[in-house]
Amino acid sequence: MRERYLFERKYIRKDNELKIPSKWEKLIGEDTVKILCKEYKEISSFFSENTQYYEQEAPSNVEYMEILEMYLAGSYKSEIIIENTMKDKLFFTFYIPFFKLARYYSRKKYGDILEKYFSKGIYEELYLALACVATRVLVNEIQFLENKLVGKNANEKYSTYVKMYLSNDEYIEELFQFYPLLLRCILEKICSVVEFYHQLISRWEKNVIEIKKCINIDNTEITKIKKVGDNHRNGKHTVKIFLKNGNAVFYKPRNLRISKIYYECLNILYEYVGLSCFKYRIADFGEYGWEEEIKYQKCKNKDEVKNYYIRMGCHIALSYILDIQDFHYENLISHGEYPVFIDIEVLCGHITKNYIPLTANEKAKLFVENSVLGSGILPRGNKEMDIFCALSGKGGMKTGRKRLLLINSKTSDMKFVYKDAKTKKGYNSPQINHKEYRYNGFVDEICLGFRKSYEYIWKNNKIFEGRFQNFSSRMLYNHTQNYSKLIQLSYHPMFMTDGGERQLILSKNFFFHIQINPKNGKDLFESELYAMLKGDIPYFSFLSNKKELYMDNHQMIKEYFTITPEQYIKMRIKSLSSQDLYIQQYLLNNAIKGSTVHLENRMDYMHDTNFSVIKICKQIADYLMKIGIKNSLKTDINWIISLTGTIHISDMFLYEGIAGMIVFFAALNEVAPTRAYFEVQNILLNKLLEYTMNNSSSKAYSGAFCGEASIIYTYLVLYKISNEEKYIKYAKIHENKLFASLEKDRMGDLLYGNAGAVIIYLNMYELTMDKKYILRAEIAANYILKNLKETYSIFNNIEGNKISRLDRGIAHGGSGYSICFTRLFGKTKKRKYLNIALELLKYDIIKNKKENQRSRKIYWCHGAAGIVLAQQEILKYIEDGSYQHIFEDYQTKISMIENNFNIELDSLCLCHGILGNIMIIQQLTGKIPCVPWTSTLSKLNYFIEKNLWTNLENGNPGFMMGLAGIGYAVLYLDENSKKFPNILKLEL
Repeated sequence: MRERYLFERKYIRKDNELKIPSKWEKLIGEDTVKILCKEYKEISSFFSENTQYYEQEAPSNVEYMEILEMYLAGSYKSEIIIENTMKDKLFFTFYIPFFKLARYYSRKKYGDILEKYFSKGIYEELYLALACVATRVLVNEIQFLENKLVGKNANEKYSTYVKMYLSNDEYIEELFQFYPLLLRCILEKICSVVEFYHQLISRWEKNVIEIKKCINIDNTEITKIKKVGDNHRNGKHTVKIFLKNGNAVFYKPRNLRISKIYYECLNILYEYVGLSCFKYRIADFGEYGWEEEIKYQKCKNKDEVKNYYIRMGCHIALSYILDIQDFHYENLISHGEYPVFIDIEVLCGHITKNYIPLTANEKAKLFVENSVLGSGILPRGNKEMDIFCALSGKGGMKTGRKRLLLINSKTSDMKFVYKDAKTKKGYNSPQINHKEYRYNGFVDEICLGFRKSYEYIWKNNKIFEGRFQNFSSRMLYNHTQNYSKLIQLSYHPMFMTDGGERQLILSKNFFFHIQINPKNGKDLFESELYAMLKGDIPYFSFLSNKKELYMDNHQMIKEYFTITPEQYIKMRIKSLSSQDLYIQQYLLNNAIKGSTVHLENRMDYMHDTNFSVIKICKQIADYLMKIGIKNSLKTDINWIISLTGTIHISDMFLYEGIAGMIVFFAALNEVAPTRAYFEVQNILLNKLLEYTMNNSSSKAYSGAFCGEASIIYTYLVLYKISNEEKYIKYAKIHENKLFASLEKDRMGDLLYGNAGAVIIYLNMYELTMDKKYILRAEIAANYILKNLKETYSIFNNIEGNKISRLDRGIAHGGSGYSICFTRLFGKTKKRKYLNIALELLKYDIIKNKKENQRSRKIYWCHGAAGIVLAQQEILKYIEDGSYQHIFEDYQTKISMIENNFNIELDSLCLCHGILGNIMIIQQLTGKIPCVPWTSTLSKLNYFIEKNLWTNLENGNPGFMMGLAGIGYAVLYLDENSKKFPNILKLEL
C-alpha cells in the first residue's frame, strides 16, 4: 500500500481540512507545498486528517508488477551465481538474491541472450544501481542495531550484520515492510537494467557487420561492458564495450546525426585554415548509434600543439554558431593535434529565449549566454564554473560544492558526511612528453582559428545552412547535478517509508517551474517527476523540423518553440556580421587572457605627436557605441564588462556601470557636442532616472563608486558639467535610496560602503546648504565606527596591527576612511572626527610601509597615490606641527609617483593606471607631468589608430578600469578643455 506514489492513489475525504507537517514547509518550501496542494488533489488528500481510507491503483509499470510477482513467488532462489565476485562489495549478502532474480527475470523474459554478459559487466552495474537505492537505508539500519550486534570492534559488528541479518529472510521481509519503497525501487532498477542490456546486445548482434565496417574494428568479441554517464529515459545510458583485441566501442542510446554533421562541418573549417581533417568514426542507426573510442594522445612537437589550438578556435566558432551547450572538460579529449569533443547532444541551447521582448539589461545578459562564452569551452571568470570548462578545467580541483560520501566503510561506525568535491581527472590539454601546454599560452592560435572559421561560415552560409537538417537534440532545462542531488536525497530512509513522502521530496522544483514557465511549467515538472521517481536524470528533446518538445513521460508540448531549430540555426548564421565578429573576438580574447593587460614598450609611441585629444575621445566614444548592446528599438543600451577575471553586464553605478558612461559622454558633449553622443547620453540618463524613480527597496551597497552614493555623485557631476538644476533635483530624489542602504552596509569603505556615502552627503550639503545632509553624513559615520569596532577592533591597538584585515589604500583601506572623517570634521568642527581620521591614516601609512617591503605599489586604489591624497586632505587642518611623523614621507611619496610611471604601472586606467596617477599628481602639485602625459597620449593614439582596443584594458568599457574613464581623464587633463571634477577625490 505505502509503496504507491500519490498519483497512483484514490483518496476519499470528508472535508478539506489540511494539516501540513512543518518539515515539508522546511524541506520543499511553504509556497511549493501550497501550490502543490492546490494543483493536485491527491497531495492535499495526503495531508488531510479526515482521509479515512484510500483505494490504490496498480502502477502503470507492467514490468514492475511482473517482477514483483516473481519475487514474491521465490522461484528465482534456485539460480546459481558465483558469490566470490561480490564479497568485496559493501553489504554484499543483501544483493545476492536480487542478482539471482535479475538473471531469472532476464531468462524468463528474453531467453539466454544475456547469460554470458552478466559476469562481463551486468552484475557490476546491477550492484551500482541497487547500492544507489539501498545504501543509505542499510547504513541507517546498522546504526540502529549497533548495540545488538555481536563483535569486539566495529569491523566485527559489521560482519555480524552482513551474515546474521542480511542473510535472514525474516529480517529482510521486515525491512521491506518498514521501507516499502526500498523493494519497489530495487525491482524497478532490475527491470530497467535487464531491459536496457537486452536491447543493447540485440542491437549489437544486429549491427555488428556494419559496426566493423564503419568503425574499422577486426574483432567483435566482447570481453567487458561498462556503464558511462547518467541514466535517462528508463535507465538508458552510454556504455563502453571492450573488445578482445584491446579496442573499445561506445554505445549511445540516442541519435548521433548531430555528431556526424558537426564533424563534417568542422573538417570544412579545418581545410579552410590549412589543417588536416579528423575522421570521427560513427555508425548512426537513428534512435541509437555506435562510436569509436577516442584515446588521449600526446603531441609530437610544438607545431602540433599550435595546430591543436587553431583547431580549438574552429570548435569555438562552430559551437557559437550552432548555440551548443555543455562542452565541459570531461567531454574533450586531446587526441594528438586534434581536440575532439566526444559527446555532442545539446544544440540550439537558447532557442526558447530569443523571441521575448527584452530590456537592454536582459538582452545583454542573454547576449553573453548566446555568445562564444555559452558553449562551456571558454572560462568566464567564475571560479566555481571555470574548473569545468573545456579549456580551463582539470582534475583534482575543489568544486566549491559538497559531496555526500560514506566514511568508515564496512564497520558499524559507517556514516554519510558531506566533504569537498573535487573534479575528476581530465584529458583535455595537449602534452609533449610530460609537459602540459595550457590554452593561455596560445591566444593567437585560438583567435586565428576562430576568426577564420567565423568569416568562412559568414561568407559561405549556404554550405552550412543546408547541413543541419533532420537531427534531434537534447534540451537542458536544469543542471544535471541538481537532479542528481535530489534523486540521491529521495533515497534517504526518511522518504523510503511511503511513496507519498518520496514523491513530495522530488516535487521540490515545482514552484520553480510554475514561476519561470507559467504556461508549460506543470507539464515539465510532471515529466521530471516521472523520470526522477525511476532514478533517471530528466531528458527533454526536440526534432530539428518541429516546434514540439518531447518529454520523459511519453508526452510532448505542442508549439513549445516559436520557430523550428532548423530555422533558428539559419537565423544565427544569417546574423553573422563584422560587428558581431568584433564583439565575439573581444569576449574570446578577454576570456582567454583574463583581465591582465600589459602595455608594450614601443619606441614609435614617442615619435608620434600628430594627434588630437578630442579625436582620441571621439574614437573611444565611437568604440563604446559600437560594442554596446541595444534593444530592438534602440532606446536602451548596456555593455559587457570584463573585470578582474569575470564577465558580466554593466550595473548602474559609477565604477563600471551606466553612471560612469554618462559622466564620460556628458563631458565629451560639453567639449565637442555631437548628436549621436547626445542620443547615447539621453538613453543612459533615462536608464539612470528609471532606477532612481523605482520605489522598490534597494539591495545595493551605499558606496561612492559601487553603490547608491555613486548615483547621487553622478547627478552632482552632471550638474557641475552642465549647470542644469534638474540634476540637483534628481540627486535629492535618489538620496532616499542611499539613506535606506546605510544601515545595511557592512563594507564601510569608500568604494562600496558608508565612507563614500559620507563624502557624497557632504557634497550635497555644499551644493544645497541643507543641514539635513550633515546629519545624515553623521549617521553614516556612526555606522562606520560601529562596523570598524566590531569587525576590526579598530582603535584598540593600531601599533599591534590588530586590524590587519583592513586593506591599505583609498579604495578599501584606512586612507579612504580618513578622507571621509577629515571632510566630516571640516564641516562639523567636531574634533573627534579629526582624531579618528588621523588614527586611520596612521594605520594605513604603517601598513603601507610594511607591505612595500614585499611589493611597492603606487596605485590610487591600494597604494601610495591614494594614501598621499588622504595626507593632502588632512594637512590643511594640522597647523601646530603635531602629527608630523604622519606626513614625513609626503613629499617622498609624490616624488616616487612622479618617477615611476613606466616602471610600476602597466595600465592606463584610473583605478591603478598611468592616467589615474597623472590626475593625482596634477591634484597634488597643480602641474601635469609632461613626459608621462605626452607618452600616454601617444600610446592611446597608437592603439586606437591600429584598432588594438584589447590592448587598452582588454577593451573593457567601464569607467574606473576601462575606456570610459580613460576618455574622461584625457578630457580632464586637456588644458584646452573645460575644468571637470576630479572623480578620484570625489570632488565637485
